Amino acid sequence: MENNERPLHESSNDFCLSRAECGNLTANCIVGRLAVMVRNEREIYSHDNFLPSHDGQISSAAPHNPMSTVDSDWRASIVKWSYNVVDYFDLSREVVALSMACFDRFFATRITRPTSDLVLLASIATLHIAIKFRESAIIKVSTLAWFGRGRFNESRIANMELLVLNELRWLTNPPTVISFVMHLILLLPDMTLDTKRKVLESSRFLAGR
Repeated sequence: MENNERPLHESSNDFCLSRAECGNLTANCIVGRLAVMVRNEREIYSHDNFLPSHDGQISSAAPHNPMSTVDSDWRASIVKWSYNVVDYFDLSREVVALSMACFDRFFATRITRPTSDLVLLASIATLHIAIKFRESAIIKVSTLAWFGRGRFNESRIANMELLVLNELRWLTNPPTVISFVMHLILLLPDMTLDTKRKVLESSRFLAGR
């Protein structure tokens, strides 16, 4: 193996990715992963792919920004609520990024402005989906229903999860800001593990604002 193809993560163990994932990654491997992530973000997970259609054609009148259908104050409240939930259970904050990516693309499929109940119900559903995709911890639907102040029973939340998954064609694992950052950190020049952790934590803070 040439020098520029040596593993980049030998001394960092589980700093960014699991050892099985990154133990033998070379610079070319990481660059290749980043290229795939960029392509997925632009081609597979683009909001335009989830716009309402008519006879197979995307409606030109459909909003290209889900924020045009979801009140911005509601969305801000949903983000804050989601962070409170993941912090309470000591889960990765990247769960919120994944949840909101699903949330935004779900509402990209909607033309009319949703009710506050639909926004809250969808946010509970997408958060539960994200937890199941990114965490080993099992958070019961009944627990999230309690965090939703009991406005929805378990059956409604489960049905909403299925609706979201079907509307998104089960494309629920988009690359997040943090996943890009974690790969880019591996390409940085040699630096201490503590410095890399500080870069990652700063990135997480900025991504979550």
